[in-house]
Amino acid sequence: MPNMVRSEVLVQLVSATLMGTAAITALVANRVVGGFVRDEDWGSLQKPAIAIVQSGGHAHFSGVLGSFPMEIWALSGHSEGQARHLYDLAFAALQAGELYVAGVDHRGVAWEQERPALGWYDAAGTWYCRGRWLIQAARSNP
Repeated sequence: MPNMVRSEVLVQLVSATLMGTAAITALVANRVVGGFVRDEDWGSLQKPAIAIVQSGGHAHFSGVLGSFPMEIWALSGHSEGQARHLYDLAFAALQAGELYVAGVDHRGVAWEQERPALGWYDAAGTWYCRGRWLIQAARSNP
């Protein structure tokens, strides 16, 4: 279906929004990754970093509207506090804000659905702060 909302584009919009936030890029440089990350890859990812993990979603019958759950993972090799600080910056950049990039035919808005969990991810050898989000989106030029 050519008019459907595509989740990979929404991950790109979230990534672009985060990368457009100076306080975030000051910490992570260009280390905002999207998509599924295997356990063995978490450990090799230079930190601090942010990972955006999209998981399923629901589409309106027309395909041009949809809601997509995502997890935002703030990762730190230094401390749980640094991971929390990075997540807080991501929250400020995303919460109820428009997800839009010029020239991209998708638009959306993000809402945190579950306050973040904090801890040590043993398989990856990293501190994390992970929240669950819902992205409501539409094709702007279906």
